[in-house]
Amino acid sequence: MLLQAALGLGFLVGGAHLFVEAITATSRSLGVSPFLLSVFITPLATELPETFNSIIWLGEKKDTLALGNITGAMVLQSSLVPAIGIFFTPWVMGRQQLWAVGMALLAGALVWGVQVKKGRIPGAILILNGLFYGIYGLAVSL
Repeated sequence: MLLQAALGLGFLVGGAHLFVEAITATSRSLGVSPFLLSVFITPLATELPETFNSIIWLGEKKDTLALGNITGAMVLQSSLVPAIGIFFTPWVMGRQQLWAVGMALLAGALVWGVQVKKGRIPGAILILNGLFYGIYGLAVSL
């Protein structure tokens, strides 16, 4: 069991390293910032498998597992991962980073405001939040 855990961790770290190298190489070939490309691709790469697991579980009427899976992934992505990033990297907030923070705060405020006012979050609001990605992409590419 310990060997399997160690191998799994090793492959996870190795895969993450390859992913970062691929983002960097792709951004150079496209002529865009690695940060800009990672803002669009990394959430898909990290959360898409969790989403598919949850969809499968919803199809099997295991909604508790589906919700727990997404919630656990979000907690990990919003606590441990940023803490490690903050600790091990220098934080230089340029124009792209400030736009990313601003769009994330606006999108979060919109969802929170609707939740407080209506007691629920309609799907249309979540789709509308997707527009913040587009606004961000346009703002930093001009």
